[in-house]
Parts: sequence; structure tokens; C-alpha cells
Amino acid sequence: MRPKIITKVAFAVLIIVCCITGTGCAPTKAFVRTSPSYGQVATQISNLGIINDVVLARDLIGTNDYFCIEDSKSAANFMLRAATAHLMQKGYRVEFANTPFIGAFKNPDLRMEVAAKHKDAINKLYSPFFVSEQAVQDEAYQEALKHIFRRVLMAVEQKGDSPTEVFRRDPSVRESLTTIAQRTKADFVLFAIGNGTVVSKGKQIGQDIASGLLTGILSLGTMVHTAHSVSYLDSFVALVDLRNPEILWSNSFRLRELNPLKERTYLGAWSKCLLYHFPPQRVGESEKKAKAPQDAKRVCAVTSTRAQANRWEPEPIPQLQNYPHRQR
Repeated sequence: MRPKIITKVAFAVLIIVCCITGTGCAPTKAFVRTSPSYGQVATQISNLGIINDVVLARDLIGTNDYFCIEDSKSAANFMLRAATAHLMQKGYRVEFANTPFIGAFKNPDLRMEVAAKHKDAINKLYSPFFVSEQAVQDEAYQEALKHIFRRVLMAVEQKGDSPTEVFRRDPSVRESLTTIAQRTKADFVLFAIGNGTVVSKGKQIGQDIASGLLTGILSLGTMVHTAHSVSYLDSFVALVDLRNPEILWSNSFRLRELNPLKERTYLGAWSKCLLYHFPPQRVGESEKKAKAPQDAKRVCAVTSTRAQANRWEPEPIPQLQNYPHRQR
């Protein structure tokens, strides 16, 4: 009877796990927060921009962790594409999507170990580790973006107060938002931050074998694998009203045991966990039909990137070229 009981329990646990991890299950809303005025402002949002900053570190065998600029650019590119496709499918027009920096949200007073590419020479650099040509040419815009990235991270990362309340504690936030609004001609921008580590397969396998041998000795031959380093990605997203110092909607999440350098990570787990609960735009059916063909083509252009999964192409989707995208 005992084997039958064990079998039934194992089967029940398997069903529960499948339900939790299945693609049809909605992710938790535990970290989704909205501002008090979001309900009123949400109806005004149809067009928005996306600006992100992603930093990935390499964790290799026998070396110190270091940030990799090429890895970070590739991940930022995939994140922009996934976010753009997701929001367009929810009825929004994404006016622009770009990555002005790599590492702007990091502490600017600390020198950190950074390599241009995987296994390149490591240098001690202050953040940001990379600045796009557009941002370099406009110092005021550059400083405003760096300020907002750090304030967004501070507001969304903490769980005690409303993100908007924390955001507004810095009176200079309003001035920075005004500068960004003037350059982008936008009212709303989704800021997305990614901070992760890529653990080499060699290190994971080595740790797994070492922990298995150790626990095998300690447990008299029973192999019990302990926790070891795994790749992860911490993400923070915030929809900011540039007209007012307000974070209308925000979410944060840690994704573990995945590859932050794969496009499918962002089109799948990242989009679902970070943007699943982002409310769809409610527009009239006639307006939906009118823009459907063009938007469908843009979605295809954004998501059809599998051939580019192993290389980074700079700014492949609509960027902030000559700032005025549309007239107010």
C-alpha cells in the first residue's frame, strides 16, 4: 500500500506544479502598484514611449564577476522588442523605444569592473558604462534621463510606500521630467530597468557536482543537491506621467534559472511576469480596425528576430531620431 500512497502523493504534487508553472496561469500581482489617479489618467493614454537600461554581469569559473557591455546591449534590445510587441498587442501606439545608456541606474560614485565583450579585458569604470550617440550630443537630456532612472529604481524597488510618493520626495524630478518631455514630445514613458547575472554552464555544473559529492559524503551516500549559482534577472518597470511627477503603474520581479541573453526569455517569461497585468488600451472598435493593418506589420517586424538572437544590432526599432516624433 505504501508505494501506492507515495505514487498518489507524487502525482498530486506534479499536477500542482504544472498548474503553477503552466503557460495558461496568470502571474502574481503581488508587486503591481498603481497611483491613486491612475483610473482617471489611464483613459488619456494611447501613445507612449519606452526607454530602458539593462546591465548584465558575467559569473565565470575562477574570475570575479564583471559587467559586460555587449551582453547588456543585446538584452536591452530584446527587452525593447518584447515590450513594444506586448504593448502594441494591448492597443497602444509605441512612438519610440530606445536604450540611451548601459548602467545609468548604477551608483555613479563607484568604479566597477566592466568588459566591452565576453572575456575581453576588464577595466574599472564609473557608470554609465555606455552612452548612445544621441544622449552624448544632448547633455541636458542625458542628465535628466540618468536622474529619472535612478529615482524610478528607488521608488519601485522599495515596498513600503507608494512609488509616486517616493518619486515626489525629490523636488528636482519635475525638472528632469520636463526636459524629457520636451525632447521626446511624449506625455507618458514606460521606463524599464534590468539588472542580472549570466552564470556560465561550466560553473553551474561544477557547483552541482561539488555540492552533490559533499552532501553525498555527509549523508552517507545519499546524493542531495544544494542550491548553487544560477542566472537571474531583476526587472523594474514604471509608467511615468511626464506632465506630473507621478508613477502611474509599476511592477518588479526576479526571474531565476533562465538565460537573460535569449530573446525567448523576454518574449515569454519576462513579458508575462512584468507586463501581463498592464491594462489594455480601451479604444473604439472603428479606431482599432483603422490601425490594425499597420500595427500588425509592426508587431511582426518587432517579434521576427530569431535570426538576430546571437548578435546585437544597434537600434533596430524606431528610435528618438531628431526628437520631434509628433506635434503636441
